[in-house]
Amino acid sequence: MGVEYGIIETILSLIVQSPPRDVALSSSPLTHVYLSRVLIDLTKLQPTLIPQSLAAAVSGLFQDFVPSLVPSARENLSSWLAFHLTNTDYQWPKSYWEHWTPYVVKGMAIVDDAEAAGQQKKKRRKRNSRGEFVTRAIRAMATYVAGPDEIVTKCLPAGSPLSDCILEAGGDGSGAGAIVDSSLSLATDSADVGDIVKDGLVSVERDLRGRIWGTNDDPDTIREYMVGDEISESLGGNMDDDDDEGSGSGGGAADKIWWRTGLVIRALLNPAAKERARFRRAVANARDRASGGMDVDENREGSAMDEGGNGGGTGDNDNVGESGVALESADVLTDICDVVGRYRPVVLATLARDVQVHEENMDLRGEVKKDEGDMLLMGEVYILRQVEGMASYSAIMLESIVNRMIRNRIVGGMAVLRWGLGERGGGGVNDGDDGSAVLPRWHALSSAAVQIGIEIALSDSGSGGDPTGSGFGAGDDIGMIIDGGGDDADGTDGASSALSRRMKKIMTYVGPIVQHTAQRVCHLLVKAHERHSDDIKYKKKLSPLQVDLVEGMKQFISSVQHHVIAAMGKEDLSIIMAPSVGTFDLGSSTISVDIECMVAKSELSGASIASACRTALEGRDIALIETLARSMEGV
Repeated sequence: MGVEYGIIETILSLIVQSPPRDVALSSSPLTHVYLSRVLIDLTKLQPTLIPQSLAAAVSGLFQDFVPSLVPSARENLSSWLAFHLTNTDYQWPKSYWEHWTPYVVKGMAIVDDAEAAGQQKKKRRKRNSRGEFVTRAIRAMATYVAGPDEIVTKCLPAGSPLSDCILEAGGDGSGAGAIVDSSLSLATDSADVGDIVKDGLVSVERDLRGRIWGTNDDPDTIREYMVGDEISESLGGNMDDDDDEGSGSGGGAADKIWWRTGLVIRALLNPAAKERARFRRAVANARDRASGGMDVDENREGSAMDEGGNGGGTGDNDNVGESGVALESADVLTDICDVVGRYRPVVLATLARDVQVHEENMDLRGEVKKDEGDMLLMGEVYILRQVEGMASYSAIMLESIVNRMIRNRIVGGMAVLRWGLGERGGGGVNDGDDGSAVLPRWHALSSAAVQIGIEIALSDSGSGGDPTGSGFGAGDDIGMIIDGGGDDADGTDGASSALSRRMKKIMTYVGPIVQHTAQRVCHLLVKAHERHSDDIKYKKKLSPLQVDLVEGMKQFISSVQHHVIAAMGKEDLSIIMAPSVGTFDLGSSTISVDIECMVAKSELSGASIASACRTALEGRDIALIETLARSMEGV
């Protein structure tokens, strides 16, 4: 090969090193998209030279370098490959797909963890970096086309098992190592409620879907129905008779605690469940046609479960109004975001009602109640788990719905962080020690949540702000939220310095999130070290979870610092600042402020985070955490 191979290697190295797309940390014009377009134009300019050299370069990267790449670099490479193949009519050697298939199949395989004493075995996927690279590329391609069946018919070899990973969460690490049912997490499936109550829940959910997507009922009407005693009495009162064992944001008892909230969320996200079912059938049909078989019967058994939400629906006819025309459009994501905003008061009211009923039950049992704020936070994590179960077939769908819920103050940044870092119950930092539910892109989801949360904190006219960033402020009364749907209260700030007020608002919101990040990540690293302390394999290299945690934390802290500095540099009231140094006039005094120095003295500073990491060591000698702490000092 000639000079063209060196050119391709250089461009690919720049693509791998390009900054994360969710945060513009670099002013370099050599962006990911720009470099990807250069390779496409080179391919068109020299069709006899560039494609062969490109395939050889990717083969070398795959075999020799992909396992050693950090997650962001690997994601850059897979995103480029998806973009390139989509824009070059999927021209890629069949032998490469066949060579890559075993790695993907290995990553999709389900294995059992060793059973611990007194604990149930957990199912998880056996992650590997090469398989995740291929799976992410395939799933990214599916987001660039009208339907995922195009990937099956035009890109992948006929009958290839790679088609299984187009919509299946987990092969790309999207579901971490644990198996999360990509159908719905239903109270009717996991709670011990009996067949009659299950049928009642199915009926209520079907009715909710019709009232939201069919007749577009007034939110106040639905709110009064969902928080009233009538709905509980119609189910025999069994759902409100929860117990605290295993309570939290995931699991059977949690499904009973948050049953009202779960019903509303699943009804709101019903179009996503239907789209997922349509995509699955399209992929199955395309695979059967490519193999010379028959199309999958769209009316086969099980389609009602996929379409309707929990086996109680009747397919697309579930969401038609009185005119016989479904109110939802072809743009599922836009429909869901609009409806989530419209029915926000219903979600907040049901969440508050579930907390209220649970506290009443704990009083009856003579148990000590959890802090109300912690309970609400657990409920928000439960909501995010429901969203994950229904929308994880598409990364764009999942992230967009989560961001919309943050903007609507249904969930907050702390809830997104805890969900991303695998906290499922009320154990806080110590919840889910095995880290099996950690999302590999937890840092990107949390970074976006923090950025939105900062905007909300600065726009909030209240003086205190809510550290969680959700619709529930520190002084909110649960009863008022149930009655009024969580409307925001007005407030006034004191006459303190505009700049100090701005920084205080930001750090009130960001500080607890950043500190919890350091504590949670280091706790998981300690537990991973304890699990692998006698494993020779992990003495030589890090596990995928450890890499996700360490590199994710570095990216998260850097992006949060960027968000804070950018927010402090924006024009607000009488403040007009440059990107790093601002001057403003307040009364008769003029004050110069170095924003970066302010950040360096806050909880967001590298020194503060490094201190939190070392505190988590508790005298243990764990080189990985000490290395992480040192890297944080330089952030």
